Amino acid sequence: AGTEVLCGPSDPEWWSLLFLYGHGQVSNLLFDDILDTCGLAYLKRQTTVAPDGCAALLADMADAVGGYYEYNLYDDCTYANGLRRRHRRLAALNDYVCAGQAQDVWVNQSVVKAALNVPLDSVFFTVDGDDAFYLPTETNVMPIYRRAADLGLRALVYNGDTDPSINSFASQNWTSHLGFNLTQPWRPWTLDACQKMGGYVTRYAPNFDFLTIRGSGHMVPEFKPAAAFQFLATWLADADYFPYDPDCLTPELTSPTLGRDLPVVAAAAE
Repeated sequence: AGTEVLCGPSDPEWWSLLFLYGHGQVSNLLFDDILDTCGLAYLKRQTTVAPDGCAALLADMADAVGGYYEYNLYDDCTYANGLRRRHRRLAALNDYVCAGQAQDVWVNQSVVKAALNVPLDSVFFTVDGDDAFYLPTETNVMPIYRRAADLGLRALVYNGDTDPSINSFASQNWTSHLGFNLTQPWRPWTLDACQKMGGYVTRYAPNFDFLTIRGSGHMVPEFKPAAAFQFLATWLADADYFPYDPDCLTPELTSPTLGRDLPVVAAAAE
């Protein structure tokens, strides 16, 4: 969204604090102390001077939270994640297979390099956000979304709700300030039009959606493939996301798994 909106040096402390507290990683007492001492004006970077004692409390928060994977709060592939943030001790929980280092081992074999037609002395490695490879240049891309809407283009911004790196609180904030007209306030969406929760969606006119994926970290197709398939198929079909039905006991859809959704979504689009 731009370095002045997200992912920049002026990125407010507030969204990280809200994310960690909202996910039960910060105690009520410490949260209240931070609010009382730092104040919302500073936490949201409306003022630049930290009140006395604020920096110490934010440091206390970092120590109190402990370790987590920057791209998935509940991930427990503690020693198998290639993308680690400095000064983070990694620990959490998940229900998918840990990726490990298989890709790095495979791609650095001589026979693989030869097949890829790259020099045999090449070294492949995993990197994330290093200034040598990834340098943000835009301070605010919100006008680009407005221009796209003026041109009649459809847009979808989605966010795993356990992603500490680009957290859904911050994304919800900037997407709600684009100036679009609200057509569907925040509501649950499902994979089966029954009770299998996918997350939450907010829809705007003209043609803009903000959608969260429950329990997913940064790499949504990796962490929640069925939900990713469902919402992308729905969006591509220009259909409405399946609602949550509190009275539904058994979904009418025959299988809540990958491969059954496209015909249903296509029918919904008609």
